[in-house]
Amino acid sequence: MGESPRVYAMLAGVILFWGLAFAAIRFVTLEGLSWVSLTVLRFTAGSAIFAALLAVKKDARVPLAREDRLPLLALGFLGFTGYHSFLNYGEAMGAPSGSAALIIAVAPAFIVVLAVLRLKEKLSTVRAAGLGIAFTGLAVTVLLHTGRGLQVGLSPAVAAVVPAAVMAAFYTVYGKTYLKKYPPIAYVAYTMFAGTALMLPLALWYGPGTVTEIFRLSPAGWAAFAFLAVFPTVVAYVLWFRVLDRIPASRAAPYIYLSTLIALSAGLLLEEAITASVALGAAMVIGGVYLAQRTGRGGESGKMSVRIPPRGE
Repeated sequence: MGESPRVYAMLAGVILFWGLAFAAIRFVTLEGLSWVSLTVLRFTAGSAIFAALLAVKKDARVPLAREDRLPLLALGFLGFTGYHSFLNYGEAMGAPSGSAALIIAVAPAFIVVLAVLRLKEKLSTVRAAGLGIAFTGLAVTVLLHTGRGLQVGLSPAVAAVVPAAVMAAFYTVYGKTYLKKYPPIAYVAYTMFAGTALMLPLALWYGPGTVTEIFRLSPAGWAAFAFLAVFPTVVAYVLWFRVLDRIPASRAAPYIYLSTLIALSAGLLLEEAITASVALGAAMVIGGVYLAQRTGRGGESGKMSVRIPPRGE
């Protein structure tokens, strides 16, 4: 049964907002906003918006069980504090937005590895080949550079983004259980609240600059920050979960890979060239992750590991 035009419109919004986020992060850091300020302020604003959503959306206000507090605190650290700190730090240190997007695109491959190790999923030949290609693409992205010819050397800024992809995988796999217990918007809100609270020591360590640095931004910089705080952080999540209420995530997930292409294209506006090494890495990462999630002879593909159950399932 085909998806309705409304589902495709919502998917297009998710792809666009998540893809443009990488360029927006790079833009505001180029204007002088530190990775600390960006991380803390963006998710303080996002948490405030989610709090308002929960205030008006009564069916999403599920009380947080006592036994879930520590696990959701840990998931908040993985999905928000750690993930976005490493991503923002890498881009602030010079990682091109397109390269950062490619690193994050490897997250589903890490999810498949976790599913094999933790959920005892079978690793078919096709999936194993896909993992190998995806991780080789990750190595290409981190190690190969096109300067005067093809050069090999570690890019510390790009490598700094790799832990974010690993944390995203843990957040997805270990958060799956709680998505059966809490509505998706509540789950994201609770973990975002936790992750934002855990950013407080980071803000105290950085000092008053955490707040004052944002006043360095130009009007365009303010627009980019507002975009980050509202659209990728809140609107895209809401759209994504509405899509999952209508179609299985296993069918929706492949569309999200298009956000990487959006990020690479948006990087051109920041004068980030799509070099031969970036193009090769992109082809290997996207192709490898696609294969790693396909159905193999050993059983189903990464449905267990990447599928986010819609509400009521």
